[in-house]
Amino acid sequence: MTPTCKILRVFIASPGDLQPERAAIREVIQEVNQIMGADSVTRFEVVGWESHARPGVGSEPQEVISKQIGNEYEIFLGMLWTRMGTPTSTARSGTEQEFLEAMNRYRENPDSLQVLFYFKDAPITPSNIDAKQLLSVKEFKESIPDLGVYYGIFQHQAELSRLLRIHLAQIAREFGKTWGVAPRTGATTISVEARLLVEWGSRVESSVREENEEGLLDSLETGITAFDELSAITDEMTKELGELGNVLTESTIQTQALNSTGQQLNVKEARRIVDGVASSITEFSDKTSKRLPDFSTTFARGIDAFTRVILIQKGFNGAAGGDNLAVSSTQVRGLVRTIEGSRSDIANFRDVVGLIPRMTKSLGRAKVYLLLVLDQFVVEYDKAVGLLLALAKTIEAVESIDSKSQQSALDDTL
Repeated sequence: MTPTCKILRVFIASPGDLQPERAAIREVIQEVNQIMGADSVTRFEVVGWESHARPGVGSEPQEVISKQIGNEYEIFLGMLWTRMGTPTSTARSGTEQEFLEAMNRYRENPDSLQVLFYFKDAPITPSNIDAKQLLSVKEFKESIPDLGVYYGIFQHQAELSRLLRIHLAQIAREFGKTWGVAPRTGATTISVEARLLVEWGSRVESSVREENEEGLLDSLETGITAFDELSAITDEMTKELGELGNVLTESTIQTQALNSTGQQLNVKEARRIVDGVASSITEFSDKTSKRLPDFSTTFARGIDAFTRVILIQKGFNGAAGGDNLAVSSTQVRGLVRTIEGSRSDIANFRDVVGLIPRMTKSLGRAKVYLLLVLDQFVVEYDKAVGLLLALAKTIEAVESIDSKSQQSALDDTL
């Protein structure tokens, strides 16, 4: 029997202030398809007004778009940032109308559709703020949890891309097992041979790039190495934080000793102690600020590699190594615990630093510098933990699905 490829169409719904993100989603989907392999039985295809709607006439522009695109998609992907969009006759914007239509479909048949929604949480240029639009976004964001929707948050395009790779990997692994089980009316299903013929031109163009891409073992090794390096970075950070804490404790003891003599405070000696503390704080802050880019790039390398592992194994289609994930959620959650422990140490230390009195100008500058660097690390830690937890949940979901599939196959043989 000729194998078939199931096309999962991803409909992107968003207002005009997220055009770069829409383009990024298309790039991610193309990348995910390539990682899963040309012979994968599951493939993603983007559906959007840019490519699937033509000029037409209706009671309003949204009606034209809705009629032409209809419900011909399996994944709804919505995004909002600063604008809700242009109102329609039935909703505050076309994006909201499309979201409500998708939710109605989901309620009628949860097996047929996956709903993803993301909010961009990034600074806005004051001159670009439309208070009414921003309020509508806020109200919408506050309302959808009541509909049972758990949404994702991203701050920049790269973070959205990483989240989407993880989420699409889970969706691809779950399709046909926890959703998309029933036959789909109007679904796109073509033979693998036919799709390869259609895609031949684009595949020739990307063949050189594919030859240089990492395989399963390459990606696994990259991910493990990167996560080991992250653990080393956070461990070193925690160690140096403790050493700086010892310096602060010792300086406090020395300063108190100066005050306990009953004589007039030796200002010169006190300044020497305080300037020494300021120098230690500045040295720590310099080292830590240089470590931050290493943490960010190493984390990106690791999480991208493990996401590739999941996608590559999806493309094995039951071949050796295709059933059991090569990466476990235990590994990922172990790194989460390491990062969270370091973050807790930073938060506690930050509280201590905030209590340091203003003794000299150099100490004041060093204190402000340190607080800024620690805050930047906390932000990076929080973003890393969020992505790691998303990856861990995807791995656990896949492990659960694969376990049930193996049990079902075993039962069938008995």
